[in-house]
Amino acid sequence: MISPAESRSDEEGSTTTECSHPRRRERINGTFAASPILNQNRIFITAENGSTTVLSASPKFEILAENPLDLPVQASPAIYKNSFLIRSSSHLTRIGGD
Repeated sequence: MISPAESRSDEEGSTTTECSHPRRRERINGTFAASPILNQNRIFITAENGSTTVLSASPKFEILAENPLDLPVQASPAIYKNSFLIRSSSHLTRIGGD
């Protein structure tokens, strides 16, 4: 979850930003070139090997699913209506939808 931040400036003009929630780092496997996307309180992160990891967009770190595609991906996925679109170097894959 992206935490709301509070910025403060001191007398010298320096700005500091503090999150209202504690930050922590978690690791997921993969090498990533694509940007993560947020949809329906879930974060989708697609790795270069085509595997998409689905995280809960909540303060608690939780992996909801891992979905392999087995195609190289360097583009950010997209949401279109009820579909998830992933472009690889050779295919456009649509998952879900009507």
